[in-house]
Amino acid sequence: MIFKSSAEDNTATRMKNSDIVLTTYWELFNSIGYPSKETIRQWTKNEKLDLLEELERWTNKYKIIEEASGLLHQIDWYRVSLYSNFVS
Repeated sequence: MIFKSSAEDNTATRMKNSDIVLTTYWELFNSIGYPSKETIRQWTKNEKLDLLEELERWTNKYKIIEEASGLLHQIDWYRVSLYSNFVS
């Protein structure tokens, strides 16, 4: 299966039933859950907060919530292999 986030036939079931799922590093990166801009804005207003600690707290709180991450990060993969081919 080739995974593109814009494809309409993406489902967790389809991916789990595929022996191999191919996608790009960009799709994988965009599937990571991250705090909203408003949440980050609130953190930066408070000078006493350590932003890295807040991000770690947020990550630990939301990493188990499926809505906080994309489809690629909602599946427990057996193996993930990343390949980069840069041509200069």
